[in-house]
Amino acid sequence: MADYLLFTLYSPFSSWGEIAVGEVRASKTHPGRSAVFGLIAASLGIRRNDADAIGNLHENYGLGVKVISTGYLVKDFHTIQAARSQKSVAFRKRADELNADPDTVGTLISSREYRADAYYIVAIWKRGEAGMYSLDTIKYALQNPVYVPYLGRKSCPPACNFAPQIVENVDTLKAAFDSYQTVPFYMVNNKMEWNLNQLERAFKSQSELYYWDDCANAGLPAMLSTERYDTVMNAPRRQYASRRENMALVNIEEE
Repeated sequence: MADYLLFTLYSPFSSWGEIAVGEVRASKTHPGRSAVFGLIAASLGIRRNDADAIGNLHENYGLGVKVISTGYLVKDFHTIQAARSQKSVAFRKRADELNADPDTVGTLISSREYRADAYYIVAIWKRGEAGMYSLDTIKYALQNPVYVPYLGRKSCPPACNFAPQIVENVDTLKAAFDSYQTVPFYMVNNKMEWNLNQLERAFKSQSELYYWDDCANAGLPAMLSTERYDTVMNAPRRQYASRRENMALVNIEEE
């Protein structure tokens, strides 16, 4: 038996970064550990340079994600000023390099990916007693965030409240997801408030995807396991470790 904290992530645009190489900034179809625990850290008021507090979140809490809708892919581009290489000159900082000679400044165009109208339910749980924050503390922080939370990028604010709910004494992670009944939006259809099942059907979901960290009581058959580099080792240095992420696809008609 375990306790879980569940909450909703929804925004017109979200972006869940992959390993970035070159000009393309890709997005996964669902959030990973760095995104979710970064959002929680911001809500708790943890600063980016507090490596101990951020490390504690990654080491002592597990993550599961239920994908109601992956939305659809949107690509955009933006321009970046970049100085051309000058091997004979050394600059102390980027501003000096850009201001040195206007003729040496060029422009790079990079591509960025977003998920539009994606909808997720996230679950976290404590892996032991070493976690610095109780689930109640994290729940309160999500309801009263210290810093502005966003879904992957600062240009992607949440479109609704996180609607956090603690589910206590359940046998499996799947049972915790099934017990989550908080509707984050006030959805109206013919002047009737929607319940959670109606809200999920509004996204035309024929099946649900689940992703989760290794745990003994998932309650889901792992159809695929992949390696993902999104566990923060050192936040100030942006160093990440790998973890195994499990996936299961469940048809709604089978539930």
